[in-house]
Amino acid sequence: MKKHLKVIVRLLLAVLILSLNTMPVSAATSVNVTVTARPKISGGIANFTIVYISETQLDLSWVLTGDAVNIMIRGKYSEYPADIPNGLTDPSDGYLVYYGNGLSVSDTSMDFDEITGVLYYKAWAQKADGTWYTNSSTGSEESRTLILLAFVILALGLTIGAFVLTTGRAILSFAGAGAWLLLGIYSYTKSTAVWDIYYSLFWLSAGMVIVCSLISVVLREKKEPEEIDEFAEENRELIDDVERSERDKTNYDRLFRNRKKRAKLSKFNRTGKE
Repeated sequence: MKKHLKVIVRLLLAVLILSLNTMPVSAATSVNVTVTARPKISGGIANFTIVYISETQLDLSWVLTGDAVNIMIRGKYSEYPADIPNGLTDPSDGYLVYYGNGLSVSDTSMDFDEITGVLYYKAWAQKADGTWYTNSSTGSEESRTLILLAFVILALGLTIGAFVLTTGRAILSFAGAGAWLLLGIYSYTKSTAVWDIYYSLFWLSAGMVIVCSLISVVLREKKEPEEIDEFAEENRELIDDVERSERDKTNYDRLFRNRKKRAKLSKFNRTGKE
């Protein structure tokens, strides 16, 4: 058992080292991920886009169309800011991200490290006469670190459980493979460049899917004989007593049958003489 555990651990380390070696070394800690919220025109705003920079910065961009001259963007955690009832009412729900006639802004007031959950944005276009388009453009973003951390904890927990526990090992190993598969799919969809951190996590997850799929097969085939040997060594005296009892029982049965045959033969001889 220990020998096969060492083999699997070495395989895990090899996959991890391979993935780490492929990660680029950079002084910057941010990852740019573009999410287009609504590319269609909505109330004087087109191509409202959110770019994930880091856990404390999101970049937003847009295009003003028609007779729109200004834009107001407001953000809110857990839900979208409320709509405005009419064009004469200024948007007020949530916190102000931007108001003006520009085409982009960086939201550095948000912080996923302190506030968890999804951050929702809503944008309204303002006309030259001061009235608002009631139709808005929307978009949302959430913490990438928390999602990755949740996937990694789940996958590692199931993988360790498959190694340590014997009961339900097959279920745990295949569940672990499924968790790594989900992490790989998520990482692949968030990757924007070859060998960025997400792409590296994708290949790491692919290797772990293979490892988890082999855990139950390798340990099940090799551990059962070793468990029997360990039991035999620890309970050798008891096993010897049981085997001795079985031999004695067999000998007693043989002696009883022979004695019974001799008794029948003796009775027959007496009867024949009479």
